[in-house]
Amino acid sequence: VERVLKEKNIKVDVVIPVPDTSRVSALELAQRLGLPYREGFVKNRYVGRTFIMPGQQMRKKNVRRKLNAMALEFSEKVVLLVDGKGTTSKEIIQMAKDVGAKKVIFASCAPPIRYSNVYGIDMPSRNELVAYERSEDQIAKALGADVVIYQTLPDLINSVTQLNSELTRFDCSVFDGVYVTGDVQEDYLAHLEQLRSDNAKIKTMSMGMSLPPEQIASLSTDHARGRIANGINGGPYELHEEPLGCSGPMNGADDTVGLFNSWSVAASEKSREGSRARSDIGGLGGFTSAQ
Repeated sequence: VERVLKEKNIKVDVVIPVPDTSRVSALELAQRLGLPYREGFVKNRYVGRTFIMPGQQMRKKNVRRKLNAMALEFSEKVVLLVDGKGTTSKEIIQMAKDVGAKKVIFASCAPPIRYSNVYGIDMPSRNELVAYERSEDQIAKALGADVVIYQTLPDLINSVTQLNSELTRFDCSVFDGVYVTGDVQEDYLAHLEQLRSDNAKIKTMSMGMSLPPEQIASLSTDHARGRIANGINGGPYELHEEPLGCSGPMNGADDTVGLFNSWSVAASEKSREGSRARSDIGGLGGFTSAQ
């Protein structure tokens, strides 16, 4: 990070982590660079892991429900944003800019993830990964960041071997496409991606969200199409999207972002209607709660 910032002649005002996994790295980074460390996002604990949600659209929507950007920490500042993986980085970077960040320098604790995992982690297909077949400049443009800085794979490996010199080999397949078992072929990856695509669509429908007819028709097997038509739980799916609720603070994915500007016309009208309804009820005889 220090080298890239010098090369590009960028002066950073503050280091902000994307909670929770990047906090340790962001804190160390701020100390090494001599920069202020600030918590710029409030995390909603009632939204699940966006990383493993089916479909990028669902991940994008729920990251705004999961995080609230605090304008005080971003406004008119050049921000070094530190994230762990970067699966929902585009939305997070946009949130930072929406609350007033002048520039967003995005730093990832991991090297760019360009390949699928076949050893137990349900990840998006290669074509859904922002780093697949893209350079860092292209990734920055796709994410809306001013600069993107990734950890290098040799440095990541070295940071681990320093702790245990007996470790000499790692599975780095998601970074370099080299699978340790040596038996993963391109046709298998293509088949696996198609299955994951089918499963993602089925999961989407099972959560009450609709799919266009052409996407249902694109499912690769009759079994998958049958599950969509008949309903996994025995009934047909309703062709509309149900909002995924939570008990904590929420950002609207369309009309509001962050705590500082959470007012909207629709919410205000709804609040006034609720107040009038309560007043009308209160006037019907004047009963107290005890009565």
